[in-house]
Amino acid sequence: MRARLKVLLLIDGILMVADSMLLPMYAIFIEERVGGDLLDAGVAMALFYMTVGAITVLFGRVESRSRNPKVFLFLGMVLEVMGYLGYLGATSPWHVFAAEVVFGISSAAYSPVWDALYMRSVSRRHEEEEWSYYEATQYFSGALGMILGTSIAQFLGFNTLLSVLVGLSVFDALFAYYMLK
Repeated sequence: MRARLKVLLLIDGILMVADSMLLPMYAIFIEERVGGDLLDAGVAMALFYMTVGAITVLFGRVESRSRNPKVFLFLGMVLEVMGYLGYLGATSPWHVFAAEVVFGISSAAYSPVWDALYMRSVSRRHEEEEWSYYEATQYFSGALGMILGTSIAQFLGFNTLLSVLVGLSVFDALFAYYMLK
C-alpha cells in the first residue's frame, strides 16, 4: 500500500473516531446539554444532511477547478473544529442546529477532495483491496470512537468529551495540513 493511502486513511480514521464519539448518545446530549428533546435531535441531524446534500456538488465543482484543492480538505477540518466548539458553547437547541450546519459545510468541503485524493492514490491492480481498507477503517474507527466517547461521557461528562473532540479535531487538521503539503 502506498504511503499516501496510509496517510489519507489515518486522517479519515481520526476524523471518524471524533465523529463517532458523540453519536451513540446524541439525543441524550441534546436533552441534557441544551434542554432539547428527541425531535430537536432529529431536526439537528436533518439539518446536517440537508446542508451536505445541498452544497457538496458546489464544493466538488470549485475543488475540481482549484489549483490546490487540498485547501478545501483543510477548510473542512477547521470547520469541524468550529462545530465542536459550537457544541461546547451550546445552551439551546438553536446553537446545536447552527453547529450542525457548520458540520454540514465541513463535510461538503472535505469529502469530495478527500475522495479524489484517495481515488488517485489507489493502485489499479489492487483497487478492491485498497478500497476495502477505507471501508474497514470507517467501521473500526467508528467503533473505537463510540466506545471512547461513551466511556468519556459516562465517567467524565460531556464537557470533557467535547474538549477531547476539539483537541482530536485540531490534531487531525494539523496532521493533514503537514502531511498533505
